[in-house]
Amino acid sequence: MGNEFKGSKNHPFKDLHFGYLMHCLVFHSQLDFDDFMHIDDVWLELEVRLQFFTDKTPFK
Repeated sequence: MGNEFKGSKNHPFKDLHFGYLMHCLVFHSQLDFDDFMHIDDVWLELEVRLQFFTDKTPFK
């Protein structure tokens, strides 16, 4: 994911490398800069769903 502040000259986040979670928090949430400065802990809950196919046909 990219940092949309990279081209900015004065933004405090301009030199940070963002992962997907940080990108979503910064660019797709209603939080403003002061809100981010007050975050000191993050709790993540993940639901992992696996989908796969196994061919059990014996070789001939």
